[in-house]
Amino acid sequence: RCFSGLDRVYGTYDPITGRVFQVKQPVTDEVIRAHLCGRRPYGVYLLVHDKTRAIAADFDHDDLAPPMEFVRVAKNYGIDAYIASSKSKGYHAYIFLAEQGVLAWKARAIVRHILAEIGHPHTEVFPKQDRLDGRNPYGNFINAPLFGRLASKGRTVFVDPTDPTKPASDQWIILEQIQPVPDLLLDEITRITDLAQKPTLAPPAAKSPVT
Repeated sequence: RCFSGLDRVYGTYDPITGRVFQVKQPVTDEVIRAHLCGRRPYGVYLLVHDKTRAIAADFDHDDLAPPMEFVRVAKNYGIDAYIASSKSKGYHAYIFLAEQGVLAWKARAIVRHILAEIGHPHTEVFPKQDRLDGRNPYGNFINAPLFGRLASKGRTVFVDPTDPTKPASDQWIILEQIQPVPDLLLDEITRITDLAQKPTLAPPAAKSPVT
């Protein structure tokens, strides 16, 4: 429910070599089970046409101050954000959106606005595009949290909101209590911050081996 996107393609990587590649196969329960059990990572392509159900700011360094500041400022706008450690270093700050999806440009503009407000305007944001097009029909995937092989080591897990230096004791409670951001709130934020639609399309993704 939280990490859904394109349903007939997903990204992954070899946990031993680190090689990244794309899998043009349906995202099934077995794909998710393999991820949770630590057999094969699942990377979700969040962008579906021009909508997304989640957005993430990717902080590349093992410094909790920027993602914590992101969460604080997002809360000032009425948005709940959730921090998860990434697979090797750094953190992802996730915002979950309405189940039917919201226009990606709108969510991206707001996240970019928050990042500029906290002094980290060059932080990578997923999805990286406002819409899919013929040059890049899939966009870019982001590795989902809770990869079994790393979760047991304290990576790819959500942090404790009361003590972000520690993993949350129950990851499923974090997910169950997630409050999606309604589209009307995003509309209000774009209005009061005067964020106009400025669609951005990233260059075509580099070709990678396909299985």
